[in-house]
Amino acid sequence: MDQQKHLEVFVHEKAICESANIGEGTRIWGFSHVFPKAIIGRNCNIGEHVFIENRVVIGNECTIKNGVAIWDMVTL
Repeated sequence: MDQQKHLEVFVHEKAICESANIGEGTRIWGFSHVFPKAIIGRNCNIGEHVFIENRVVIGNECTIKNGVAIWDMVTL
């Protein structure tokens, strides 16, 4: 398996990702919205229709299932 592909961040063309704090290998799927100050770790999978506010921190290797909203002050 090509390791280089896993180092990139994937943001679906129908997603809104305003944050620059996204770890390598993370995937953000369609119709999700990640606010500018959110922090998401490496190798995460953010499903479709996910809403992540500004003061959210998500660690490495996390999966957020479709349709989940994560509000300010939440750390995973």
